Amino acid sequence: MEITLTIMDRVSLPNILKKEADYKTLIINRDILKKVELTQDEMKEVNFRTTPPDASGKAMSMWNEKDTVIDFTEMEVAEIKCCLTEIESQKRLSQDTVHLYESFCL
Repeated sequence: MEITLTIMDRVSLPNILKKEADYKTLIINRDILKKVELTQDEMKEVNFRTTPPDASGKAMSMWNEKDTVIDFTEMEVAEIKCCLTEIESQKRLSQDTVHLYESFCL
């Protein structure tokens, strides 16, 4: 299944995946991570940069937007949907993950 993801989607997706699970799920998650990771060339292309920490200690990442079409397997889509549905049911969706939810679950 081909899904168009933004840079924010690709940066946010690893954070929604389960960190602990059965072996099969961890293998699926590893494959998802490989597909969505940003390469050094892409980071240069989108001018990916991070500001120095502000007074509160928070740094901010910025980039020029670029959409990427990624082909996910049925098992990968099912795992991403499962994670997003769980986050949504716990009312933990954020502005950073709402586009992911719309792309995979609606």
